[in-house]
Amino acid sequence: MDARMHTTARRNGFTLIEVLVALMLLAAVCGSLFIVMERCMAAVTNMIWERRAFEVARENMEAILCLSVVTESAEYGQSERYPEIAWETEVEMVVDPMNSSLSWLKATCSAEYEDTAGLIQTVSLAHLLTYVQEESAEDANEGDWYVYETMAKAAQDFGVDEDTIQEYLDNGMKTTDTEPGLVIRHNCQIYYDANGLPDATQQARQVTTEQDYEDLMERERTQQTPEETDILDDEQEQADGRRRRP
Repeated sequence: MDARMHTTARRNGFTLIEVLVALMLLAAVCGSLFIVMERCMAAVTNMIWERRAFEVARENMEAILCLSVVTESAEYGQSERYPEIAWETEVEMVVDPMNSSLSWLKATCSAEYEDTAGLIQTVSLAHLLTYVQEESAEDANEGDWYVYETMAKAAQDFGVDEDTIQEYLDNGMKTTDTEPGLVIRHNCQIYYDANGLPDATQQARQVTTEQDYEDLMERERTQQTPEETDILDDEQEQADGRRRRP
């Protein structure tokens, strides 16, 4: 009878090997669960930072779209709300691939953040703002109102460098009333002809709007005799010839 009870007790228990195998299986299952949970938490964290980066880029894009005048520019900085996110905005001119004479102002807003793996991730938004018909002052009618989009274009058209255009501005050359002010060809011509130092009479001929320019042209036309008009036209042609000379 004792022998039967001993045999039954041995059959109802677990051997050491069976316990070790069970512990190994439990450790493997728990380890897999921990890995899955860690990856899920990392994915959620990355999604949160991606959403924040998208929010920063979208706010910068909306700020550009609200501007009344947009010119080529590039800015960068850190988000005030999320200091860990770096942002960058760029407005550049791109050529239409279907029409080389047509260009677009393209705004690109991006935001960077570091994910849980230590890698830099970027969220970028792009938007075509408006098209720009490429036209230089030489191609436009000489008597028409013309505004340069950048100082570089004004400098190129007059055959000078940007520092010279900046000197004109420092010496009182007026720009458009918009923000930021744009270089007006008529005013730039006045300073170019005066070597950057026009007198009071020449400075008084400056304009800031197209309507002011038209009024000035009409006023000067009505005050001149036909002979004076021909002389003025000849002087204007000579000045244009000097400016276009390579």
